[in-house]
Amino acid sequence: MVEFYRTVLTFSVILSLLSTVLIGLTINIRRVEAIETIYIRADGSIEGTADIFTEDNISYTLIAAINEPIVVERSNIIIDGEEHTVSGARTGTGFTLTNISNVTIRNINIEDFTYGICLDESLNNYISGNNIANNNYGIAFWRWANHNMIAENNITASVECGIRLDQSSHNIISENNVTANNDAGIALHTFSENNTIFGNIITANNDAGIHLYASSHNNTISGNNVANNNWGILIWDSDNNTISGNNVTANNDGGIHLLGSNNNTVAGNNLTANRGSAIYQDESSLNNTISGNIGVSIPFWMGWWLWLVLAIVAGVVLIAGIYFLRKR
Repeated sequence: MVEFYRTVLTFSVILSLLSTVLIGLTINIRRVEAIETIYIRADGSIEGTADIFTEDNISYTLIAAINEPIVVERSNIIIDGEEHTVSGARTGTGFTLTNISNVTIRNINIEDFTYGICLDESLNNYISGNNIANNNYGIAFWRWANHNMIAENNITASVECGIRLDQSSHNIISENNVTANNDAGIALHTFSENNTIFGNIITANNDAGIHLYASSHNNTISGNNVANNNWGILIWDSDNNTISGNNVTANNDGGIHLLGSNNNTVAGNNLTANRGSAIYQDESSLNNTISGNIGVSIPFWMGWWLWLVLAIVAGVVLIAGIYFLRKR
């Protein structure tokens, strides 16, 4: 009988322990699944945090670091980070604007999201003075995000593009530092037209510094410093663009390339030390105007040829040294 009670007691203890573990697991699973989002609502109210302050529902200020994505549902406001950080967990979007206009996002460190800032069908917004790093995309415009301005931001170390526009037109991208992104520095895709890209520093990106493709027509690219990227400026299947007054330097696969692109103007650019062609257009690129450019390129073979020459010279010097030592 005693043995029976011991067995019952042991079984009860085991059940109790299992229940505790399962409850703990359930709590942990719920914590993982819960993704908090902060909202600036259309009526001006703030939900999900006490770390954004406003007195007038027009000017919003971050007063501490935030670790959740922010959805902006109110137009005609200013969001000033005062150098605070908004960070994620490699998912979600730092700032989402959909059908929103006249919003300024400035002075914020934005990091570790899928998209640092994403605009969708949003007009006349101003993104300025932010440090946007370690996101999949730094800034992305989708579907008719038109007449916006991206200025004076540092956009670095994106898994994909630093700045990407899709089906978005009449935007200005100026005086940004776009560096060390894993795809293009600035990319205009799919009917992104009449945009202006000027005065940017675009360096060390693993694809093109600036890449236009898929019918991105009538854009202006001027006054940029484009250096140490894979390609400097790559125009693919895009027409009637103007590329002028840029410094395109030391890019790995060429300076300015036109592929299947017609009626573009390439004028007054300074192209130095690019491997391959300073300016190249393929046989399917027609009626392009190329004039007044200063271009010195380094042929692709120059790299290995230079090393070969140096190796031969070193070998000769070594053999001569051994010869004279033996004569002594």
